[in-house]
Amino acid sequence: MHDDEKKPPEPDSAGSESAAPKKDEPDQLRIEELESQVRELSSLVEVLMERPKPETADDAGESTQENPGQLEIDTSEADLVGGMRSGMERMLGVEEGESLESRIGSVWLPRGAVLLFMTLLVLGIRDDSIEALVKVVTGYAVSTCFIAYGIWKWKEPGIFAHALMGTGLATLYFTTYALFFLPETKLVDSDMGAMAATLGIMVMIGGLLYRTKSETATGITFLLILYTAAISMLESSTDVELRYAFATGMVISAIGFVLQFNHRLVLSSWIALVGTFGLYTYHVVILTPAPKMPIPDFYGYCMAFLSVNYALATAGCLVHHVRNNERYPIRAGLVGLSSAWFLYLTWYPLQEVLAEWRLPFHISAAVLMFMFSAVSRAYGSRTSLTTQAYICTTVVLVALALEVTLARHWFVIALSVQCFAIAVIYKRLALTILKTSQFFLIVTVFAGSLSVLPYQETVLYGETPSPVKWIAILSAVLLFTLTAWYYDHRISAKPT
Repeated sequence: MHDDEKKPPEPDSAGSESAAPKKDEPDQLRIEELESQVRELSSLVEVLMERPKPETADDAGESTQENPGQLEIDTSEADLVGGMRSGMERMLGVEEGESLESRIGSVWLPRGAVLLFMTLLVLGIRDDSIEALVKVVTGYAVSTCFIAYGIWKWKEPGIFAHALMGTGLATLYFTTYALFFLPETKLVDSDMGAMAATLGIMVMIGGLLYRTKSETATGITFLLILYTAAISMLESSTDVELRYAFATGMVISAIGFVLQFNHRLVLSSWIALVGTFGLYTYHVVILTPAPKMPIPDFYGYCMAFLSVNYALATAGCLVHHVRNNERYPIRAGLVGLSSAWFLYLTWYPLQEVLAEWRLPFHISAAVLMFMFSAVSRAYGSRTSLTTQAYICTTVVLVALALEVTLARHWFVIALSVQCFAIAVIYKRLALTILKTSQFFLIVTVFAGSLSVLPYQETVLYGETPSPVKWIAILSAVLLFTLTAWYYDHRISAKPT
């Protein structure tokens, strides 16, 4: 019976050897994975064991007692170095993906080399040991090489080619200027030829700057050309040098306007404005030259020079504002600076020499600024700083026109009316500059009211004489009360 029982077949030895690896293969992979994890954990433990032991509270207290300032220095040293580096990067204009060292090498070293080269050029061209013809030929050769290299390498990254081209353009202009004006290199004695040659070179320079669209080349060229104009007025303040400097400044402003109009280069207008107005401030206001021409003619040239430069600067900002409808504080700053500087520089000529021009001048300027304000508000951002700068300038010019037209006591009343008009405008156009302008008008009215107190004049109302000073003061008080009531009942209760 037992012999008849069926036993399970025993597996073949070859079959068992072939089946074992298939059964143990997942286990083997799992073992290898665990071994790799153990190795990683072992490496991590070794790293942790190698680190210094952190200080306990007692250890920190003991080290602080031994050297109280050491802890603060150690913990803030890295932050201080990092902060200084980031500050330097912001100051030098380091862009994303660019290191501080590469920025210094590729941008600021060429600019420093430009300044060094022009300083050597100005000093070397006055060296009497070198013949004038050799200096002029060398200047033209160097400028031609620099300009050619700048045009050839224009599209390469970096500003080296741009800086070199700007230096070449300025060298070309300076050499032409030296050919006609500087005693050490004067080879041609012709006033008309000098004006035609220098202005022609400037027109050519403007064309090259227009094609290249580079703020670096534009800035270097403008600064060095204005530098030559300043040298000409320092060497001699004759009528020829005066007309030359004024013509140079106006051409620079015109080129800056064209570049800002077409290529939106705000820096060009900034350099043109600061350079031309700075040139006038130093040589006319500070040095006070004694021209051979009549004084009214001299200040007539001055007013034309200032008016053209101011109109070009503000018009360029208007075009930039219309074409770039976004907040741009630098543009608004240019409008504000040019307006304040312009009113300061024109104050003396209009007060002391050209008094008959005061009213038409202020009215014309006020109309121009009002038009700029309207265009800026209609086609650009209505609450932008640029629009507010134009509006503020308009308010000031209207006040100056009223001051010229009216006597002092009537002027106080007119400014009070202007304050109320600003309140009415503020209801429809809530701009911060309107309230700011109104504050300064109130201060002016207060000062004007004090200035009319000594007046003894009277006016007749029927048969009753009335002192004009009390008429002016009471009218100002009533108008200010009306303005305050309007703000309280028409603006504060119903804000716009």
